[in-house]
Amino acid sequence: WREENGWEQRPYNDAHVFASAGAGLWTTANDQLKFYKMLMNLGVGDNGVRILKEETVKNRLDVYRKNTFPLIDYYQKKGKLVTVKGDEGSIEDIFKKIEGIVKN
Repeated sequence: WREENGWEQRPYNDAHVFASAGAGLWTTANDQLKFYKMLMNLGVGDNGVRILKEETVKNRLDVYRKNTFPLIDYYQKKGKLVTVKGDEGSIEDIFKKIEGIVKN
């Protein structure tokens, strides 16, 4: 996909690594959940404090869609897209589904 869409090679990676704005960063599951809730509330945190402008969140989601949807189509056409519904079954069941897909 990278070669077909003009992604440049970076000195810190190889043909199997994509440049990432979050490279080297980590977070807890709880903080990640807070972040996602803030995005769903268009920039307002659990405590009612605005963290990001609504316009910023909408732009971020728009960029995400524009960059992600072409990948979905690309892998679907190659027969390599696998979808797992995260709202069907327990966390353990969903994990087992994903684990089975990755192992195969």
